Amino acid sequence: MLIEEIASFTNLSQSLAHCRCGKKLSQGYQKFLLDLPDALHRMQGELLRGEYRWQPYRKFFVCDPKKRAILAAPFRDRIVHQAICQVIGETINAVIPKNSYACRQGMGNRHAAEEMLRILKVLGPQRTVVKLDVKQYFASIKHDLVLAMLRELLPDNSAEPLLRSLLSSHKEYREAGRGIPIGNVTSQYIANLFLAPLDRLGASESGIYYLRYMDDMVIAGAKKAEVYRLAKHIIAHAEGALSLEIPARKRVFLANDPVPFLGFVLDHEGYRPLRRNQRRLRRKVKRLTDKNVRPSAIAQVETSFHAWEQLNIR
Repeated sequence: MLIEEIASFTNLSQSLAHCRCGKKLSQGYQKFLLDLPDALHRMQGELLRGEYRWQPYRKFFVCDPKKRAILAAPFRDRIVHQAICQVIGETINAVIPKNSYACRQGMGNRHAAEEMLRILKVLGPQRTVVKLDVKQYFASIKHDLVLAMLRELLPDNSAEPLLRSLLSSHKEYREAGRGIPIGNVTSQYIANLFLAPLDRLGASESGIYYLRYMDDMVIAGAKKAEVYRLAKHIIAHAEGALSLEIPARKRVFLANDPVPFLGFVLDHEGYRPLRRNQRRLRRKVKRLTDKNVRPSAIAQVETSFHAWEQLNIR
């Protein structure tokens, strides 16, 4: 059964090894370390008996570029998140079409930007492009719909109580019956799965290109009417079957204008990084310089940025 796979000592040990990468000096890891291996055995027993209880999140905000609330789970809970993903992650990924790039091994934002650039080069200047973006996507995902998708996908329902409690682990989202925390690795898989029906709609139209990075969707094609028809179909399905909102301001009709996407401005003639990313680099270099950080470390930051901004043009 799935819950036995999730709760196996081997799976929990592998999850611990994954979660401690880069966190060996954190208080959460140090506290957990003091109680090994008893802590993992207790965790295993709680999971098998259906008695595992999620702990409170730590909330903070990031601006990248817009302000987002991040809910960081305690170290102990992150082990269970990882254990869940190690067991059901491949099953979820298998049903998500290849036109979705976020949080998937061997894909990611760089590959998505490169694929978008390739599409624009194929279409040339005589194209129509529409961008769609879900309003407050993570906070809008309905728990009952997620559970129905997982119930249909997974081989047994032994892990459903754990998954149900995970979806309800934040008080505000539990009361609303919708919303998953930005910051959980499980949230990445759930968010990708939830929009997979839209990916399948996008893949079903021949002659039209569809690409998604989390809740950012791009539809492109040579025929305006066909692109608009698919966009309307996707909006209707998102707002109807999935109970999401894609408001007018989140529907961007670009025609043959350059496409801002994942930190770049892309066009059939080439690309450039968004100016805000260049400004962010300059601000970061200035902060490091003001703190008298050694020049080699500053050079490493600049080198990393310049490596990121070089897309592979095919």
